[in-house]
Formats: sequence, structure tokens, C-alpha cells
Amino acid sequence: MEEFKNLIVNNKAVAGILSQISQINVKLSNNIEDDSNYHIYFLPQNLLKNNEKSTLLDTFGILSKSKLLLREPISGSQISFYSADYNHSQADDEKGISLKSENVKNFYSCIFDNLDHKYSSSFFSNLKSNSNVSIIFPNNKMAHLISDSVNQLKSYAKKIFNIKINENQILTSSLPLDISIFEDGKLKKTIAIKNKSYLGISHQLANILHIFLKESKNDIKSSDNYTNYINKIFFSFFNFFPNFLNTHIFKFLLRLTGPRSFSNQILEINNFYTDQNYFFSNAIDDNQSSSLFLKGNFFPEIKIEGSSKSIFSLLKSESNLICSSNFSPKQKINTILLANSYSKNQYDAKINDSVYELLNLDKCYYLVSPSGLITMVDLNSNLNQKSSLTSSKSKYSDTQQKALDNFNVNKFKPSLPKIKLRFPFFQKN
Repeated sequence: MEEFKNLIVNNKAVAGILSQISQINVKLSNNIEDDSNYHIYFLPQNLLKNNEKSTLLDTFGILSKSKLLLREPISGSQISFYSADYNHSQADDEKGISLKSENVKNFYSCIFDNLDHKYSSSFFSNLKSNSNVSIIFPNNKMAHLISDSVNQLKSYAKKIFNIKINENQILTSSLPLDISIFEDGKLKKTIAIKNKSYLGISHQLANILHIFLKESKNDIKSSDNYTNYINKIFFSFFNFFPNFLNTHIFKFLLRLTGPRSFSNQILEINNFYTDQNYFFSNAIDDNQSSSLFLKGNFFPEIKIEGSSKSIFSLLKSESNLICSSNFSPKQKINTILLANSYSKNQYDAKINDSVYELLNLDKCYYLVSPSGLITMVDLNSNLNQKSSLTSSKSKYSDTQQKALDNFNVNKFKPSLPKIKLRFPFFQKN
């Protein structure tokens, strides 16, 4: 697929997000049927062109029954609650590259003004995938209530705000779960959105569209939001527990999983992305990794000291090698040498000492795509080995799964074991 300057879309959410994360000229399809009138989205802060109209969420919590249960800081990925200006023109024809949302999930929302509360810049969720409800407090005078069910929306408006809303107050938004990409009417690829909540879908849309703009020729896939079994049990049944127990379980799981991972699970943004076929990181990789940032994550947006730019401004080629300036890589791919205050060698960018330690650059290096997606993390001892700089073509990163794939089962016929029953009174003397 060739590079593009214009895009035609048939979904207002896709159009709004594209306009906030890129300079692309976005137009609406001439046969659009999207009648959304709620154009506020959750976007990664580092992707926004203009942060003036956004609210950075800094705390999150669980919505339990009729109470806002707990309030914990958001760690790791920073999320902006953004109100999109909607002024896209319609396309005259369908020539060029078009993005068609063929499967959408409808959300319903209501905005409450003139409130007086203490939850500014907070997000609360009831954690139910089948009847999701979220409350966002962008400031201390306003609240946004969002649900995928009209009845749930009305019920929680009465429970939380003691307000009975009517149909005229309800706003709608259609977020895509599947996007087909066409070039001059010919299908080129499809993209699936795995998240289910309003926050999760819009946040994943922004990330996937960002990868698409930077790496349009590659197939883009996302994993399901990673949640371990213990958390899944809690998320599924916490509504049946009394609130005083929920508080203790919540805090226990937060510390057991770690604040960064647990907050991303609650917010439903703990996804892996890839340009290969189902090549995601897994629990085995996590345990063996020498870095907090894994394959399938985005490299963090790190500011270059003495400059307003970030590391992302240095990403160029299909594969970018990011490592410490203490090493001299032999490969010819684009290399970005990072240094801290103790470095004496030549470097491309100087970063904060704490960030240098967070990346663990004295022990490992990264391969990063033009969109900032980490395609490999490896030890510095393997830095000058050519084989270590080519990512595996296997479908799986799990070594046990590779062994199963290589096992020849052509002559294997599954059957139940034959059990020989022996009873003492039937035996001959």
C-alpha cells in the first residue's frame, strides 16, 4: 500500500481520532450512516497533536453498586480525555484509501454540569463487559456517564447523581470493532479491535491507527487485554461481595500484580500490538525479560534533555536499534545511542538518569519500529551477533508451543487407554 495524504472514513469516531493524532486530511464517506453526536474519546497523551482541549486522567477506581469504590493513581500509560472538534467534509468519490467500519458497538452517554465533587480527573468503571458503565470526572464541576445500555445509563444516573434523565439528554457514539481498509475499492486488509469498553476501544483505535499511518504496509494485530485469572475472578464476582471486602481485595490485587499492570487492566489498555502474525509476548517472556518494556508494547515517550523533542523524533527506518552509548553496534540499521549523566562516549540523545535505569540500558537493547512499537528486547551480550537482530518468523514466542508445532502427528491416533481390571475372586489359584 502506498503512502497517503488523504483518507476517507465512514465512522465519525475514526475521523475524529485520526484528526487528533495526525496531519492527514480526513473526509467522510458520501454514504455514511453514522449519526453519532458524542465526540469525546480517551487517547494516549503522547499521540495528541494538541493537548489544550484534553484532560489528563490521573486516578481511577471501581464503580460498585451505587458507590465509587476507592481511588488509585494511574501509573504507566497516561490517558487524555479529549473533546474532538467535528468539522469533516464529505468526499466526492471513494477513490484512494478508505477505512470502512463494518461492525460497530453503540454507546450511550449523558453529561452532568454544575456538580460539586472531589473526583476531578478521575475515571470509574463497573468492570462488566456485558453491561459496561463508566463515569469520568474531567473537572470538579462536570461528569460524563457512559454505558452500552440505555437502561443501565438511566439506572446509574439515578443511583449516583439522583437524576432522572430522559431520552433527549442521551447522546450516542458508534465505535468500530472491525475496520476494512480499501484502496480504490479493493480490500487490502482488516483490523480487529479486541477491547469492549468505551475507554478501551477508543484508546486501542488510536494506537492501531497510529501504527497504520506509520507502517501502512504491515499487517496490524492486537492481543486481548491481558488479565490474569485471579483478577478475572475478582472482576467477575466483585459485585456480589460487600464493599468492605472489595476494598481489601482490590488493594491486595493491586499490590500483587503491581500498580502499573493492574491500572492498565482496569482501564483495559493492557494490550500487545504486532506487525507479525499473532506474535505476542507472554508470561514466559515476561519472567525472562531484562526490561519492564516488552515486545508488543510501545517504547515510552522519552524527552531528550536540552530539547523539546522526544526519542520518537529519531525513529526513521523499518527497524531502529536503541541502546546505550557505552556500546558500539556493528549493524547498519538506524542506531540511536542514549546516554546518561555518566556517559563519556558520543551519543545521539541524552536522557534522565532515572529513565536510563528504567530502560535497563546497561543490560539490554531494543529494536523499535517507526511507530514506536518494540519488536524485540535482547541482552547487550548479543548485540553484535547478526542473528539476534532478525526477529523470529514463528507464529509463537512460547518455546513450548514451538515444540508442539514441530511435533509430527501424522501417524498419531488419539485413543483412550485400555484398562485391565483384575479382581481377586476371579483369579485362579
